[in-house]
Amino acid sequence: MGLRHKRIMAAKRRLEKPDTVREERRRCSYKQNFGITIEQYEYLLETQGGRCAVCGEAETIMRADKKGVRGLAVDHCHATGKVRGLLCFRCNSILGFCKDSPSLLRGLAMYVELADTGFNKEAKSTSAKGNRLVSEFMKS
Repeated sequence: MGLRHKRIMAAKRRLEKPDTVREERRRCSYKQNFGITIEQYEYLLETQGGRCAVCGEAETIMRADKKGVRGLAVDHCHATGKVRGLLCFRCNSILGFCKDSPSLLRGLAMYVELADTGFNKEAKSTSAKGNRLVSEFMKS
């Protein structure tokens, strides 16, 4: 069987059984990327009440095929590979953009708190750069 024939047959199968193909891909993806089974994912989902481990909200982002809401993302430590929990798209994206850095996340939280209070003089940043910015702001 040639490569072209295999591709045609795979495309035909995707059209005839899209749900089966999606489930197989999902099963392989969880195992390959995170070392967990669908059953382990479902267990995590159940223990979290179907909600994000960070914000406690249910996922609201639609799947690419527009046939329902996305599943929660599997959050894992990139250094150890250990699964930490399931996150909504928003929380998973924020964590990814912050490169899982607790100090950066704390800095963002402090920034939001300071911005909401109008930069009070007692506020201290977790970084030297942040302290300079607060000091410069207070001078103006």
